[in-house]
Amino acid sequence: MKKEIKKPLIITLSILSLIVILLFINCILPSLSKWTFNENLDQLPNRLYSNIYRDGDCIYYINSNKSSMLRRKSIDGTHDTSLKTKASNIIGVENNLVYYTNCEGEVYKINTDGTKDKKIFGNDRNLKENISGTLIKDGWIYFTRDRNEICRIRTDGIGEKKILNETFYLYDIASDGWIYYIEYFKRTLNKVRIDGSEKKIITDIPKGTFPGISRFQVLDNYIYYIYSEHQKGNSDVNAYSYYLYKVNKDGKNPILIYENFIDNFFVKNDTIYFTTRDSLSKMNLDGSNITCIYKTNGMVQDIQVSEEWIYYKNKNEHDLHIYGLKLDGSSKAPIIIK
Repeated sequence: MKKEIKKPLIITLSILSLIVILLFINCILPSLSKWTFNENLDQLPNRLYSNIYRDGDCIYYINSNKSSMLRRKSIDGTHDTSLKTKASNIIGVENNLVYYTNCEGEVYKINTDGTKDKKIFGNDRNLKENISGTLIKDGWIYFTRDRNEICRIRTDGIGEKKILNETFYLYDIASDGWIYYIEYFKRTLNKVRIDGSEKKIITDIPKGTFPGISRFQVLDNYIYYIYSEHQKGNSDVNAYSYYLYKVNKDGKNPILIYENFIDNFFVKNDTIYFTTRDSLSKMNLDGSNITCIYKTNGMVQDIQVSEEWIYYKNKNEHDLHIYGLKLDGSSKAPIIIK
């Protein structure tokens, strides 16, 4: 006759097994289990994607765990206040006003103390406008409609003007008074003045080399960009060669930096940080001294870099966290602002 194992013994063994597993995980992932990024808010950049914005000693953020509420938190963590409004995207902070979009794509502004919430513009014309790609610069709000238009409007809601009427992929406003963008169908790198004049092609691509240019960054007097083309002589339609180039802002003197698969990159302090299929790495501006920082298993996207940290999103659609990773890969933690 078999002896019946008593329940207290089963519970004890289960608890011991759980402790062993937790100790194992703690040894394997010490940087994830011992701290959170809340202790390092002073190291956040001015804008981190579209839901965290730093202005002086305050962080404005959208808390997705609490009905998308717009909140303000001091960097030292002593004050955390709800601005009592829902937001989907923080455009920016200027002159003690927070500019944001709601879930309907309407643009609002609210005082930094949470008072006087006011709509600037939105769907007043009963149009199903997909307003996105918003940012604020020198008293103007720049935004896009369905990636077919780049427009701007004053922060008081008047003076709306269409700058570009062309399907595009990505755009960025540089400090030199130009808007740089990737044309969607040809994937060329173009620019247009912020008043909509002097549209120019910076870097063209040969015919039949789609997908062309996919990412770029304007920095000082140069533009860094990723260019890809179908591998010559390869019958596989999905076989592409990838290159990272640097070119003058006028499109002259392109210089090849890196020739291998590259998905995303960010240039900071004479270093290029970039992602491949399985790693987050860095190299010098001339492509030398390539060093792996962190093994990613292909799950890293949209990297940003500050003085001491690399920030990225996870390609896993079920993981909505933004992560912070030390430049040397020594510490990693999700940025959770509660």
